[in-house]
Amino acid sequence: MSSADVRSPMALDQLPHADDHMQECVDNCLEAAQVCEWCADACAEEGEGMARCIRLCRDVADVATLHARWMARNSGYHRDLAELCADLCEECAEECE
Repeated sequence: MSSADVRSPMALDQLPHADDHMQECVDNCLEAAQVCEWCADACAEEGEGMARCIRLCRDVADVATLHARWMARNSGYHRDLAELCADLCEECAEECE
């Protein structure tokens, strides 16, 4: 197989529908998911009193990851999911304060 036969994955900035705003949103979603997974794991060490925080963090991680994937494939529903994602992020941030 020649090097010409090996294709690298397409970067988001190569997609015709992706602009700087979408790239920033995808990056923010993936960062939120990562931070929330870390937070949920850290909260699990704290005991039962952190159950709400853990649940919210896991919800954010799941929805943010899904939202990033939907934006990458230009789903017609990614704008609807954006509102849910933003609401969850706000609620999670309030809980984590």
